[in-house]
Amino acid sequence: MTDDQKKELVAKVEEQIGIADLFKMLEMSTVKIKGDNVYCVCPFHEGADNPNGFAWSNGFGFCFTQCNRKYDLFDIVMRMKGYDFPEAISFLADLVGVDIEFSRQAATVSDGLENRSFLSQLKRAKSKKKAVEWTPLPNTVFNDIEPVLHSMLRKEGFDNEVREYFNLGYARSGYLEGRITVPIDYIDGSIVTISGRSVLPKEEIEMSGIRRYQIWFDTDKGVTLYNIGRADPYIAIMKEVFVFEGFKSVWRLHQWGYPNAVATMGTSLTDEQRKLLLKLGVKIIVCGDRDKAGKEFNQKVEGAVSKFADFAVMDMYKLDVPEKSSLDDITKQQFEFLYQTTK
Repeated sequence: MTDDQKKELVAKVEEQIGIADLFKMLEMSTVKIKGDNVYCVCPFHEGADNPNGFAWSNGFGFCFTQCNRKYDLFDIVMRMKGYDFPEAISFLADLVGVDIEFSRQAATVSDGLENRSFLSQLKRAKSKKKAVEWTPLPNTVFNDIEPVLHSMLRKEGFDNEVREYFNLGYARSGYLEGRITVPIDYIDGSIVTISGRSVLPKEEIEMSGIRRYQIWFDTDKGVTLYNIGRADPYIAIMKEVFVFEGFKSVWRLHQWGYPNAVATMGTSLTDEQRKLLLKLGVKIIVCGDRDKAGKEFNQKVEGAVSKFADFAVMDMYKLDVPEKSSLDDITKQQFEFLYQTTK
């Protein structure tokens, strides 16, 4: 079953039955409609402590309380009915009277070939020294990664809650060996690639000539915005998105209670990233670092989106902080001053 077929099936369910009625049919708890969204208790961790902790919006369900991730409609049906994937498809197709040819054998073969196909693609790209077109990462990639908070991050003021929320880790072997690992997601929650940050001192990195950040087999991070999958539901509710250069600014803002931040992972803005920002349909607030590159970054984003969206620049030069400071280097009070004077 193709992605387009899955989207079409979900759209028919939304149109003919309605997500709220489907959730009630599946016996999900405390189903309520608020505006265009449907809220209920999360069916995955069964968070009865928050009856509105799970929201269906823009074709996906999202748990705000514990899971902190997206689920599609097939995930929900499999969870509530105890079905496997083909059974979930058949269940939804029967509800809306759609005939779908779905081969269980073909699905099994496809799953078995997924890793082999993806790794072959990466090898070809590496030999040509260019980025590959995005394909979601197979789960086997995480076999080399330990879910631990590296001491470097702890010294920088990040705690285990940040590590768990952003799924950070450390690679003791494999392609990203010796690096802090940062999964990079797409808006649907799937993992596009993984960035590995060296734990060596800055001086040693410069002397050795190695990259401070290494992308897994040079896959293309420019097809997405960092944290867009987690931030998307909050952006929809808060009606604005913060755009930064790097990961750490997003992590710090999360610690301060602002979950609606993304990063371009550098000072460039790709066309795909521009489209993702504009599709959000909210106010865009950009905050480059306090240096020449940061100023140019603000100007690039402004030039790309300001004609089509409500836009503002959060100017780090308003603060009396050292040159090259990023949002990660300032205090919460300084950030809130910037935020209030930007509105």
